[in-house]
Formats: sequence, structure tokens, C-alpha cells
Amino acid sequence: MKTTRPTAYFVRRPSNIYDLRRPHLMSDERPYAIEKHIRLPVVDYVNFITDLQADRPFIEENRHLCRIDEKGLWRCLLVTQQENNLACGVLVMSEGEVYPKYCAFVRDWDEGSARTN
Repeated sequence: MKTTRPTAYFVRRPSNIYDLRRPHLMSDERPYAIEKHIRLPVVDYVNFITDLQADRPFIEENRHLCRIDEKGLWRCLLVTQQENNLACGVLVMSEGEVYPKYCAFVRDWDEGSARTN
């Protein structure tokens, strides 16, 4: 039996979260896996989603986890806001960079599929 992976629409070098929420074709979505869940304080999360082109220490520390594997699976960081009960956040696939080279907005992600540290 084949397992269906969640998919998301990744945007290259987005400026802010609004760039991630634009209409797109389902065929443009890519399968992903959450390698690590990063929970930011409210102020830091707002700063992050307002300026997605800035270098971030938490991305630099975890950039080795972000890659597209040999099967085309986008291995990402999930960035969410602490103390927020909404199941939404930003996937970051830095491709070895210290800034979010590719990002996707996700809702209803599965905590069970995230490797938490």
C-alpha cells in the first residue's frame, strides 16, 4: 500500500507570508516531510513572517536538515508561533542557506509527522 505524503506550494525567495498564500495549481505542490519543529515567541514569529528574506540563526543551526532528497521529498523545518493553538505555520526549505530560500504556508499539519526537538 502506498502512503500519501502531504504536499505544499513552495515559493522561492518570498518576501513575507502574503507571498505564500497566493492561488496556485495543485500540480505545483510538492511532497514534504517535517524534519524539525521550531516554535518562536510571538514577537519573533511576527518578525519572521514579515521578513522572510532575512538570515535567521535557527535556520543556520538546522540548515543541514533542509534538502530535497533523491525521491523528490522536500525535507523542511516547520516554524510556528509558541502558545498558538492554530495548526498552521511556515515550512522552510533553505537548501543549505541561512535564510528561507523556499517557504510554504501550511494548515492542519500533523504533529505526529514532525520530528520535535
